[in-house]
Amino acid sequence: MSDFRCQVCRQGDLVIVAVQGDVDMATASELSATITRQFGPEVPVVLDCSQISFLDSMGLSALVEADRRAKAVGSRLLLSGPSAPVRRVMELSGTEGYFALWEGPVSPVWPADGVRRPDGSPRGYQRL
Repeated sequence: MSDFRCQVCRQGDLVIVAVQGDVDMATASELSATITRQFGPEVPVVLDCSQISFLDSMGLSALVEADRRAKAVGSRLLLSGPSAPVRRVMELSGTEGYFALWEGPVSPVWPADGVRRPDGSPRGYQRL
């Protein structure tokens, strides 16, 4: 089992929710709540999926529900850099075309050098 971490940062007009680790029955509700808190009219939320090491059906269900909630409040959920495990679950479930993808750049939230700002957020990000 991989450690689950979720970091929320602002990058220009976007809200970035970066996820690291397993998104499963034990962590799906935390991820869903974190994403949902970011929604607002015309506020795009980009979910950085590049560091998700495992995704089960509960995790996928949380993403589908978050997408529905985003649309209900006039926001958008966009997935960025789906990892191999995320792509595999989407392929098997037939949801690979369901989610909008963010094709723009997303600066790494988990800096390799570990340098953080005084408020604890990674360099280049404003903690929300």
